[in-house]
Amino acid sequence: MNLLVRLFIVTAAALFRGRRPLLCTSRLPLCVLPNDLDLNLHMSNARYLSVFDLGKIDVMIRSGVAAAALRRRWHPLIGGSVVRYRFGLRPFRRFRLVTRVLCWDERWFYFQHELEAKDAIAALGLSKALLREAGRSVPPQEVLATVEPGLASPPMPAIVAEWLSLDEMLRAQGTDGLERPPSE
Repeated sequence: MNLLVRLFIVTAAALFRGRRPLLCTSRLPLCVLPNDLDLNLHMSNARYLSVFDLGKIDVMIRSGVAAAALRRRWHPLIGGSVVRYRFGLRPFRRFRLVTRVLCWDERWFYFQHELEAKDAIAALGLSKALLREAGRSVPPQEVLATVEPGLASPPMPAIVAEWLSLDEMLRAQGTDGLERPPSE
């Protein structure tokens, strides 16, 4: 339930905060709530990914991409994420989620997420997302033509290129080269 409440609050706030260019940075003040916690009494690993989604939603609403997606019946999909945890966030700890679009290619938008707590980064994440319709991925340039025609992607940062290289190695390997536990 907590996620639905946060989703509603972030959506409403984004609608009232006004439009921003796609490449602007989103900053959302949040707090670790009791149902965000794991057995170690800090924010659970899964919750970080859910919080990252809130940042993407804020960016997409404020840039106009969400409205275009609703009109065209495009739906968002996440293609992968990577997170570097630096320290845990305890109950009721306030933090700020900072999200921005780093770049895009012919298929994906690439996002960076930072969870800042007292001017230190508690976690850093990257994710890639796209929009789909009727069995096809909508190219970012087609999406951008509806909200910021002619906008070119910034150069792909080295960290994204390295992540994609690892992602490609894992995809090429499939499950054939991965260790499996012995069957019972």
